[in-house]
Amino acid sequence: MRDDADVIVLAGDVHVPATRSLDWIARNFSDIPVVYVLGNHDYYQSSQSGDEGLQTYLQVLNGARERANQLGIHLLENDTVEIAGARFIGATLWTDFRLGFDPPMFEKMRAARGRDGMNDYRRIKRPSQKNPGQRRRMRPIDTIGLHIGTLNYIRDAFRVPFEGPMVMVSHHAPHPNSLHSDRFGYLDHCYASDLSAILQRPEAPDLWIHGHIHKRSDYWIGKTRIVANPWGLRFTQDGYSRDFDPHLIIEL
Repeated sequence: MRDDADVIVLAGDVHVPATRSLDWIARNFSDIPVVYVLGNHDYYQSSQSGDEGLQTYLQVLNGARERANQLGIHLLENDTVEIAGARFIGATLWTDFRLGFDPPMFEKMRAARGRDGMNDYRRIKRPSQKNPGQRRRMRPIDTIGLHIGTLNYIRDAFRVPFEGPMVMVSHHAPHPNSLHSDRFGYLDHCYASDLSAILQRPEAPDLWIHGHIHKRSDYWIGKTRIVANPWGLRFTQDGYSRDFDPHLIIEL
């Protein structure tokens, strides 16, 4: 990778769990400021110790914040930072489950939690409301709530005046153009939301960088350039993402 960039942006899922992601980043990019947002895999816990030995979503996030501060990495989760004359706004940005017309919302939730669904709803934990001190699996309704919280944050953040370029960084995609196909797939609602209404507004960011989808993207919605440059999964039949560009630099 090139070492002449002003900022390195990593859009999540470098490793599992988040603290290992951050340690890897610190080892490999010690001389350049790094902006990082947590991906869904950053919240995963090993299931070998049983549910009682697992951290909750918030515990993982708080531990990652603490570790990032120790390492000097800009971890953003509904946060904003200014680096090298640019403003970076970042969050995981879970999806709203509204993508596509069919099936209805409850069917999408059931598909996400099902046997062939997302591991997010098996390997990410939340505190139990009925049994304090115990943990339960994250549910789609939980991540939809997190999506709403992030959406409220970024709407306000985009409206704050700033003379330089503004960059949004998220793990999940902000538009269906980032998906693998023009036709909506079985779990596409777990990978992207359609934020066209935000992207078409005058205060929309100049650049939006995302991860999660293992396909390179580079397109425009309104004034916003949307870019994904994924490395992909290491241990898969196809290997790393074939179109990953290790030398990609975006000038603003």
